[in-house]
Amino acid sequence: MEESMNTKYTGVKGTRDFIGKDLRKRNYLLNILKSCFESFNFQELQTPSFEKLETLIGKYGDEETNLMYKIISSGEKVKKADIQAIEDGHLTKFSNSISDKGLRYDLTVPLSRFFRDQKHFLKTPFKRYQIQNVWRAERPQKGRFREFLQCDIDTIGKSSYHNVVESILLCDMIFHKLGFKKLKLRINDIRILYTFGMNLGLSENDQTDEFPQSSWQMFTSLLDKKDKIGLDKIIEKLDGPPFDDDTPVGIVQYDGAHKDVIYYLKLEGTPQEKLKDIYEHISSTDLGGPQTEPLSDATVQLEKVFLALSKVKLKVLDIDLDFCLARGLNYYTGIIMEISSPDEMPVGSIVGGGRYDDLVNKGDKNTSGFGISFGFDRIKLIMDELNLFPESTNNSNSFLFLNFGEELSHEILKYITELRYSGIVCELYPNDIKMKKQLDYANDKKIDFVIFFGLDEHKKNEFTIKDMSTGKQKSHNLSKIVDEIKKLS
Repeated sequence: MEESMNTKYTGVKGTRDFIGKDLRKRNYLLNILKSCFESFNFQELQTPSFEKLETLIGKYGDEETNLMYKIISSGEKVKKADIQAIEDGHLTKFSNSISDKGLRYDLTVPLSRFFRDQKHFLKTPFKRYQIQNVWRAERPQKGRFREFLQCDIDTIGKSSYHNVVESILLCDMIFHKLGFKKLKLRINDIRILYTFGMNLGLSENDQTDEFPQSSWQMFTSLLDKKDKIGLDKIIEKLDGPPFDDDTPVGIVQYDGAHKDVIYYLKLEGTPQEKLKDIYEHISSTDLGGPQTEPLSDATVQLEKVFLALSKVKLKVLDIDLDFCLARGLNYYTGIIMEISSPDEMPVGSIVGGGRYDDLVNKGDKNTSGFGISFGFDRIKLIMDELNLFPESTNNSNSFLFLNFGEELSHEILKYITELRYSGIVCELYPNDIKMKKQLDYANDKKIDFVIFFGLDEHKKNEFTIKDMSTGKQKSHNLSKIVDEIKKLS
């Protein structure tokens, strides 16, 4: 069905309506995602569309928190509004004073809340997938919406590199089934970035009037812009404040720390070759002490991931160990990964995720989480642009019974009912109007076959089937109507 939609949209910017062919495409994509998730034995979870603000605040970082939709309190709670805060220009403080709930910003924080609530009843590893809407107060643009569907898989339990391997294999299967030929998966470990930051003397709490962001925030934000500005520009900026050796904001941990960080960022080759270079560089320099421990732990885990993946031939994904990958969310504590959109349709990342501990363990150091999120709307947009959807996303043919008056439509109704109980898509045109208008309706809805049962057919105890794609039609005895239609369905 391909409806003619009015281009005027009076809804909220960054939101959309779905119907007909577009909705069928979304369902086609959803069905592939769900079937792949379930083939890896993830079970479905659904959580409420809003959570307590205390659950949401402080999990994403200041920039992301400002994009959160908050639900204004009603009744007596409004009297708690901090009027002084708005007069002082502290808008976030004011909004928090009149709200204690917020719409989901992602699916990982609600999952962590659910797991903490139910951990005594859940067996680990707990593997779940979740497909629900999330909301972000962003400026709408192509591929970026205020309300969009997010598709997540997560595994919670004892930390294991196998969770990373399984996630990568799942992504490879999904994108192969969707018809993608080649995609780049970038992988890194937050602990490697922490090592860089520690050795450069960067801090999360060293904001100044000159640098309103902390040096650590500036560092990770800069690295995350690699796709936009390129590695050479990043290295150029690292030669200036607050990252260079002479900046008073940070105190470098050893001579040459700045040079070492740039060395790591410029490494080339396969993931295994980059890891080998790191090992050799560490052993040949004065780099030592606690600053290397997170780096060593990270490289060991990454090496296990790459070794396991070397035993499987990936169909779509090309893996790159990229030390500039620094995902924006604040809760990642280990391996992180991201899949970029194809070069012919650059709309940003289409899959991203990583390991997180602090969201779920709460005193239990043996509990960790690893999860990834699929950018459903971006993937669908790319598939549309690259013509990756099959010509028909219908599972079966559809049939329209033309209306030739009350008596004949009543007589045909019993056959329509029997066909519907057999799972066949049938529709009786509701009004006895000109045949041309009924056939126009069939064409507009992309009906596959039309059934004629008029006075002539009734006299002969026959019905006629017309194939709307070819125009060919054929008559059969009325007693065979169910069997003949089943053959075409």
